[in-house]
Amino acid sequence: VSDEEIFLLVAALSQCHGRIVHDPRSAVDLDQVFRSPRDIVHRLLGPKPESADAATPLGPRGYLMIVDDEPLLRSALRRVLGGQHATTCPKTFADALALVAGGMRFDLILCDLVAPGRAGAAFYDEILRQDPDQARRIIFLTDATVLPATVRFLSSVPNRRIGKPCDMQLLRALVNQLLVETGPAGPSCQAGRFPEPRERPMTNQTGK
Repeated sequence: VSDEEIFLLVAALSQCHGRIVHDPRSAVDLDQVFRSPRDIVHRLLGPKPESADAATPLGPRGYLMIVDDEPLLRSALRRVLGGQHATTCPKTFADALALVAGGMRFDLILCDLVAPGRAGAAFYDEILRQDPDQARRIIFLTDATVLPATVRFLSSVPNRRIGKPCDMQLLRALVNQLLVETGPAGPSCQAGRFPEPRERPMTNQTGK
């Protein structure tokens, strides 16, 4: 199963908001989820977009912060983007704000805009107050259920946005494009010396 299929599976399950249960009457049996991720992704989301079949060439390496209230989605995004980029995945919006307030600077910030309590919009407003350059580097993650307040917010800001679940090739391409357009966020990023992320993908070590 590819990284993209894992992300799509996690994103699809998150959109169900607890409606999937292990019950013969349910639309999806959880046994099928774990037995065949590719099949369940197809059933929940439809066929994989054609654009996902074309490889996205590697672009510049960036230091990304992923801000999402769902741990599985954070991990899935980190898995997909972490092969090319350094990533930091704070557990809460408050933790993410604390990193910026403490002086951390990121080339791009992926921010969930549909978290409960308008957390994503409030996060943007506070980042804009603290550091406008960091605010312009935010990419918003939205879903198919866009509330009127969210529409009004998106129409008031210039930031790019991409829907959840998203085509991973399109996300990678968008990240690469914005890294070129915005440039490095600070001298350490420009020199390729990224701060040590708090969370990294697990790697196998065979040395003795």
